Amino acid sequence: ALLAVAGFAGHETNDVVRFDVARRVWERAPSEWLRPRSVCASFSFAPVSGPAVVVFGGEVSPSDKGHEGAGGFASDLVGIDAGGQPIEVVVDGASTPPPRGWGAGTAIAADQGVLFGGLSGDDAAPVRLGDAWHLEVA
Repeated sequence: ALLAVAGFAGHETNDVVRFDVARRVWERAPSEWLRPRSVCASFSFAPVSGPAVVVFGGEVSPSDKGHEGAGGFASDLVGIDAGGQPIEVVVDGASTPPPRGWGAGTAIAADQGVLFGGLSGDDAAPVRLGDAWHLEVA
């Protein structure tokens, strides 16, 4: 399955849409549980529990300046299984990435990923990030 998660359609969305590759059909999964967001970092992984997607942060309130500003950003980590349902993600560690949008993520192993870069701050003081964070999923 392929998942399309969240995004912007004139406002931040909490959409979770699943493409069933075998049947070649798009299906919308219930997603009231997901905080609306756009420009979030994500990557797929395949831990022992099965294939899933991790989504980090994203813009949860747009800037009045559009792309010239920095909106309100989240710093939560959300796990979504291949069926489009939430899964628990336990973060083990004292430090976590700061809130951000416009970052990127990639899997580096079946149970590991990297989050890097993005935009943080606010309209008065936007901050371009050049950091990288390692995530291991159990």
